[in-house]
Amino acid sequence: MENKLEIHKSALYYGQVVHYSTITSCLIALFSPIFIMLFPESNIMNPNVVFNIIFNGGTPEEILQASVEPAFFTQIFADGNLQFWKMMSLKPFAPDGIALWGIILGCSITMWALIPAIWIYVKERQWKFVCICGFVFLLVLFAMSGLLQRI
Repeated sequence: MENKLEIHKSALYYGQVVHYSTITSCLIALFSPIFIMLFPESNIMNPNVVFNIIFNGGTPEEILQASVEPAFFTQIFADGNLQFWKMMSLKPFAPDGIALWGIILGCSITMWALIPAIWIYVKERQWKFVCICGFVFLLVLFAMSGLLQRI
């Protein structure tokens, strides 16, 4: 008689969320460049202008100033750092805005996958694991929001 190792329910849900979220973010990353190139005028940053400046040896600041609408530039480029959250919020359904959604989803998969795991641990009253998962959730949340920078 063999002893089978049972996988905890929280790990199964965590794995499923990671699996399907990764596939979704990869599909967004696969197809969004096609729409970015098909509709360059509707993007936050026009790829034709960006590539022209890159191939002529421009700096990142020149690229941002020339390719982004002036009203957007001061909102996006704050404190010397490119703010993806602000950039994506300006035109969330532009082709490159959708690409940014894919990047954000791919980078935050751990956070979303921890939600069902935390819920299961709360239902089972395993407070040590709730605290550990909650700490990792908050760590990812603060890191992605820009609140945790060079410490």
